[in-house]
Amino acid sequence: MPKNFNLIGLVFISALLSACSSKPTDDDLRQAQTKSYQKMTGSLSEQDKKDIAEMRVLSCTKLEDKSYDCSIQGILGPQKVQMIKGDDGWTVVN
Repeated sequence: MPKNFNLIGLVFISALLSACSSKPTDDDLRQAQTKSYQKMTGSLSEQDKKDIAEMRVLSCTKLEDKSYDCSIQGILGPQKVQMIKGDDGWTVVN
């Protein structure tokens, strides 16, 4: 019985660690862009919401511990952004 608990604990810890070091997802990008738009303008227009909903991550390259250089696709075509993972989620730096 204790071996089963050890195995379950190991699987749980592995899952947590892999989640901490993962690249930003499409949803992470959209949430980060939403935060960025709201900081700049104070609110989101319906068009902003539609534009953000169209965004997706094409690829990401790890730069540092919690920083990634990402190629994204949006309404303006392919773009490059840098994303950093913080305590409150992902942030688009540029």
